[in-house]
Amino acid sequence: MTSLHIRDMELSDVDQVYEMGKETPEFTVSDSPGFWGKEDLERWVKDKREDVLLVAEVEDKIVGFVLAKYHKATRLGTITNIFVKGTHRGRGIGGTLLEKTKSQLLNKGATYLYALIKEQNDPSLGLFRSAGFAEGYDMTWVEYVHNRF
Repeated sequence: MTSLHIRDMELSDVDQVYEMGKETPEFTVSDSPGFWGKEDLERWVKDKREDVLLVAEVEDKIVGFVLAKYHKATRLGTITNIFVKGTHRGRGIGGTLLEKTKSQLLNKGATYLYALIKEQNDPSLGLFRSAGFAEGYDMTWVEYVHNRF
């Protein structure tokens, strides 16, 4: 594989990350749009505080990303989205993104990390298992949407 570079997401990356994310059915959890709005991503990058927003580049092209929240008061890390383009899957990019995210969240003080993954998404479940995550209980997604879009 050519050189992989993982770096912090920048404002100039939002368009590419948004385009990749909005086309990813695994991010859909209900009838509501499944991925962040472009403006939401822009605000997040501008004010990420303790959060971890990373992109993966191969040959200076973004081929993946991870978005994670850190809640300092509860020391909780939430990996909200992780994605690698289909043409670049199976090369360890997702694992590298996940390990860097895990490391950064733990270094910030997180003591508990989690992600929500569809039970049919075997590749993502395998990725998280290989990084030391264990499956918890089955849950039902509930939501309240107020003027999001």
